[in-house]
Amino acid sequence: MNRTSNKPCAHILIVERDPAIVAPLRAMLECAGYRTTDAGNAEEALVTVRETKKIDDGIDIAIIDYMLPDMNGVELIREMEYAEILPPAVIVRCPKGDEALLKKIICMDHLNCGSMHFLWRSAPADEYLSVIEKLVEC
Repeated sequence: MNRTSNKPCAHILIVERDPAIVAPLRAMLECAGYRTTDAGNAEEALVTVRETKKIDDGIDIAIIDYMLPDMNGVELIREMEYAEILPPAVIVRCPKGDEALLKKIICMDHLNCGSMHFLWRSAPADEYLSVIEKLVEC
């Protein structure tokens, strides 16, 4: 399910298992001028980030759902860091109201991620765009 658009701007990886969530997020980002690639699970995301890094400057921002089928979002971020392929900015999508998960994500400051943000899974699409616009200048 890996798909890439041809937009010449910041490259955003969407890591999400549900195509019904990916499609509107991708459409909004591409409409705003961002280049997108999506991955349906953590393993696919790792492969995509490695391949993209070989071809061009790599992924600028990763939007990672916490609940992936093969590992959770925190584990994926740790795998990316270990492999030295962690994008400069990461947005983690979390279930609303899960304070324990929020604390776990906030306590990840030991990771070498330039910028880490979280958004509730139910956040409106324009909130994602607002955070992304603050992270990347096209």
